[in-house]
Amino acid sequence: MASTTIPTLDFARFREGSALERQTFSEQLLAGFVRYGFVKVVNHGIEDHMIQGIFDQSKEFFEMPERLKLKAEHPPRPDPHRGWSRVGKEKLAGITGFQKGVRNPKIVDDAKESFDIGSNQDPLFPNIWPDEEDLPVFKDFTSSYFEQCHEVHMGILRCIELALHLTEGRLESLCCANHTELRLTHYPEIDVGSLRGGKRNRITEHTDFGTITLLWQDSTGGLEVEDPLAPGVYIPVETKHKSEMVVNIGDTLQRWTNDTLCSVNHRVTIPVSMRDHDRGMLPARTSIAFFGKANRDASLRCLSEFSRDRPPRFDEDVTALEYNQRMVEKTY
Repeated sequence: MASTTIPTLDFARFREGSALERQTFSEQLLAGFVRYGFVKVVNHGIEDHMIQGIFDQSKEFFEMPERLKLKAEHPPRPDPHRGWSRVGKEKLAGITGFQKGVRNPKIVDDAKESFDIGSNQDPLFPNIWPDEEDLPVFKDFTSSYFEQCHEVHMGILRCIELALHLTEGRLESLCCANHTELRLTHYPEIDVGSLRGGKRNRITEHTDFGTITLLWQDSTGGLEVEDPLAPGVYIPVETKHKSEMVVNIGDTLQRWTNDTLCSVNHRVTIPVSMRDHDRGMLPARTSIAFFGKANRDASLRCLSEFSRDRPPRFDEDVTALEYNQRMVEKTY
């Protein structure tokens, strides 16, 4: 196990700082992404009461009886990627190692359930909501949180543009349609022993396939990031408070930047505090993830700015929607 930790950065230095502070923050953000693929960010602009509120709404949803959650059930097909997915429905092992060229990964069950939403203005994939009488404020609150996450997503992209010396708006313009997703995830209480046989995990290792992911998690632990400099070595990513935001690079930015920024394998498994236990129950875990994504018609071919000094590794002219569907189909 690696002894290192991913860096924590203060986004207020970009949001409220001078031109020099904005540049310095952006360069530190870039350095963290280049080294780890992940950083933690504080003072990101979403207030604590909103973060606590989304955890409360998540708890209320997942504590509902199954018959009520079934009213918002995810369709049997991969799209629309909306609504409630019961424990075991999604298998992220289907994309394990995809960026490394693995095409027939070992299938491992994921011990989690989730609820996915997109923009309420999305004409292609409408949201699937629980009944308002069952959860009166759920739709309005999660929709508001979704929109705030989109603003943070745009802000992080502006930082990356600045650090990479790109024209202002270069990345933002490719993501402005808000074809993104917010996911609430509940990991039920589970016996440690059931995660040791290699057939089950809370989430098996995978990369995200959007631009960047914004993640909030409780204090249960278990999130780990593969060290890019030491393949097979995983770094625990723990947060001191729910307001800390974990940010990671997705496949889309790896493709656009020709490996300047790389998506990194991560997983949710047995927390460090219980690593030496052969038995015992892991407590339930909750996380909130916002998956930033490109406009659906945007090409994921390497951007011209990153192919001047070396040949592009990602020269396939696939759209963001085509790539997204390609990956989702491997998980359902």
